Amino acid sequence: MPIRIAVRTHSSPIPFRRFATAALSQLVPNPTIYLCSGVWHDNLLSNSDADGLSLRDELAAAAAGGVLQVVGTRRQYFVDSENRRRERENKVPLTEAEENAIESYAKFMTFVDALKPTAAETFAFPAPLEKVRYWHAKIILVQVNATPVVAVIGSSNMTWAASAYRAKGWNHESDVIIWSPNHPSEPRLREALGNLDAENVESLTMQAILDPAVGQPNEDAQLLKLRDEIITPDE
Repeated sequence: MPIRIAVRTHSSPIPFRRFATAALSQLVPNPTIYLCSGVWHDNLLSNSDADGLSLRDELAAAAAGGVLQVVGTRRQYFVDSENRRRERENKVPLTEAEENAIESYAKFMTFVDALKPTAAETFAFPAPLEKVRYWHAKIILVQVNATPVVAVIGSSNMTWAASAYRAKGWNHESDVIIWSPNHPSEPRLREALGNLDAENVESLTMQAILDPAVGQPNEDAQLLKLRDEIITPDE
């Protein structure tokens, strides 16, 4: 199974952004891109990488002709907190968790608004998928013709500290990129990752192969399972 793991140990470069760039560089026809995070900072979308491209630029280019789907925490949790604020009329203070929930949802919607396509862009942008109350998964998943082909999974949220180029107060993060070796775009992805290696990225990067003696689904099945977990409505 082709997997690459990286740990961010310096302010720059940023393995998560490099993995995301590699995953989004496929420019395959009619993709669906799922963007998941637990925390969202819209200023990340205007922050450029070493090549002068913002994450928003990369997402818009990769999603051309397809769908860009944002996935976040269920709105109802934040609505309940806001209703409670109004009902109590400050007689009983909101808890810190509820205050944070309201602020987090506002940041999520600001991020979504900043991603909406302009008239010059050609990708569908459906309403955000809303997951469970404590949805905190960090995933970028690209699928083509209903088949997932590559995913970046790890600790990096869509925040300045996790993902921005040369951010101050940056976070140590660990992320994994997994891809299907059976898709026609695989050589292009491997080439993109090889170019990153050639730049001598200052982070721990290694190839990993799961133990073949352990029974497990193949890459395609695991990517499908991951996609289904994202899009399946909560009960």
